[in-house]
Amino acid sequence: MATVIPAKHLAPYNALAGTISKGQTADLVLLEKNPFEDMTTLKNPELVIKDGIVLNKSMLNEKLNQLDKLLNN
Repeated sequence: MATVIPAKHLAPYNALAGTISKGQTADLVLLEKNPFEDMTTLKNPELVIKDGIVLNKSMLNEKLNQLDKLLNN
């Protein structure tokens, strides 16, 4: 339900939007804790899949470091 209900508002004409199953395309964020119980978990994802690219925690931290250097130079 956490994926289906928001997807119905974002893509109302896509019957498969918000479903997670084999063969589906999706952007996903894997969190250690339930964000409804601890919203701070959103600041530290375990894994992100965006446009088919998988970024683990160390890769995400490296991206953040690169952005920090760009913004603070």
